[in-house]
Amino acid sequence: MEIPIIDFACIVEARPEIARELATISRTSGWVILTNHSIPDENIQQMMGTAQALLDMPGRERWPRGDSLVGYDNSPTRGIDNAFLAGKPGDLAQQVLVLPPFWRPHLARIEAFKESCQEILQKLLDCFALAMELPDVPGQHCGSHEQTVQFRVRRYTSYISEEPPFLMLPRSGSGSIGMVFYSANYTEVDMPNGDWAALPDPHGNVLVYLGDVIPFWSRGHLQKMQYRVVESRSDQQGVEKINLAYISTTSPHEMLLH
Repeated sequence: MEIPIIDFACIVEARPEIARELATISRTSGWVILTNHSIPDENIQQMMGTAQALLDMPGRERWPRGDSLVGYDNSPTRGIDNAFLAGKPGDLAQQVLVLPPFWRPHLARIEAFKESCQEILQKLLDCFALAMELPDVPGQHCGSHEQTVQFRVRRYTSYISEEPPFLMLPRSGSGSIGMVFYSANYTEVDMPNGDWAALPDPHGNVLVYLGDVIPFWSRGHLQKMQYRVVESRSDQQGVEKINLAYISTTSPHEMLLH
């Protein structure tokens, strides 16, 4: 079983159709690959380089993640390094005085990337709301709360298992709806038939998932899904594994009504 694919360039002229397709996918797999999502691959690669630079910064223990989701996860799950870059566009720049000094030259690139992600995320939320027959409130589509979204960069550095197939234990994604830009196809996602499906080549693609709060706001109709990182394939051994995750932490209903 393969991960469903949606051509996101069609969302303007085919919004109801894409909404219905997303609703169907949500009830079956919880994963979808977006193609033609409007963010140039060059911009993604530049942000990947920025993410690597931030994760390589020395002295990161002095900048632990706080309630504002800025800083490093200094007690990471084994094999995972995280840097949290605040929420919606503009949030990080507003905290410039408390940021690690090394972050400051990268702010413009980070915030521009978040702006591009927010545009895609809002269209996704609108489609989900349409599919769920939620009320449309013109001009009030984006929530104003600090925790509406979060932007996180992550690097996988080692693996839980000591023997083949070298799998990191399965885990679910956080939030309600998340977008993940990945540096290589090192991740597998669980499918309804019990199979694990490998992600396609990252160029031109972004993974969209339903996260661990989905069962709550869908009243159990939708279920969270799991993924795992794998290094058993020869083409993935020793490959730097970085991803960029832009995550909505509230439901489409809340995003529309705030």
